[in-house]
Amino acid sequence: MEIVVLRLWRHLYAYMQHKIDQAYPVAVGRPNTPTPLGVYRIINKAGDPGGPYGSRWMGLSLSGYGIHGTDDPTSIGKSISMGCIRMYNQDINYLFNFVPADTMVRIIETPKYLPAGYQQPPGKPYQVKPNDTLYKLANQFNTTVRNIVSYNHLQYTEEQIYPGQMLVII
Repeated sequence: MEIVVLRLWRHLYAYMQHKIDQAYPVAVGRPNTPTPLGVYRIINKAGDPGGPYGSRWMGLSLSGYGIHGTDDPTSIGKSISMGCIRMYNQDINYLFNFVPADTMVRIIETPKYLPAGYQQPPGKPYQVKPNDTLYKLANQFNTTVRNIVSYNHLQYTEEQIYPGQMLVII
């Protein structure tokens, strides 16, 4: 198992034997506090860490950084954190259960920096602009609202998208 975070795409991929097993939208660091590129390891895990860390915390081998939940689901898909990787609470809860300590976490800018032999993620990133709607994007990219909602883990009850949010369009 290995985790790959595509910082520009704002997505996290769980790889099994160099193939994508799961994909999750995430929030990453702001331009002035960017999520650091590099290869790290998960060194600790905590349930219900308190504070702004949502329901779970997985600390990285780079002190002060980790992958965690959030109580602000509107932050997902944005460049908004202090450098950590934020996930929807339901996503981090699921990932937390099967990612052991010492799992490698590779944070790269785009898929072109994946090591040879790794499966390329589908789709392409799109940053939401003012007045975009899911229906408009589905038509523009010849896909369906359901595909966009499903791949980006949007909630059917909260299908609203926000300017600045990064979506992966498949």
